[in-house]
Amino acid sequence: MPSPALRAAGASASSLARQDYAIAETLAHLDQPTQRQVMLWAVHTAVDASAERYRALLAPAAEALTRGELPPAPFDSGQTAWAALLGGSQVQVTTTIRQGSEPKPARKPLAAHAAALTAILLAAREQETNAAMIAAVTAAASGQNDLPRFFERLRAAFDLPR
Repeated sequence: MPSPALRAAGASASSLARQDYAIAETLAHLDQPTQRQVMLWAVHTAVDASAERYRALLAPAAEALTRGELPPAPFDSGQTAWAALLGGSQVQVTTTIRQGSEPKPARKPLAAHAAALTAILLAAREQETNAAMIAAVTAAASGQNDLPRFFERLRAAFDLPR
């Protein structure tokens, strides 16, 4: 049963808990300064996982968050940020509906640059909340090819229990 702190962390907390329950609970109970450090680690980790051309575009937004500022244009709005990241191109979204006992398809990571932008936008929305930190970690994790390694790096970076 999730703790009150984890339940209070919002929808991203349940997604993170499905991936690694122990880390979700641990993150939900961190003090506010550590939450901010974890949030920034998640944003920078996601940006670093992006291809070079995207890192150059995303880095100023991540650095602004590090300084405690809101990201500069075009990252001050989700719509303009996505347009800048995707070069104004159209995005096609495919939804798959499973019925009955069809097996769940293998998890495919989100494109690293899309995960990074999602983490930036979530972190910028509410920089000082537990929900924003967990949302940023969840977004960063969604772009990783090796989730166990991502969570191990997070544990090591903040000396979190296993």
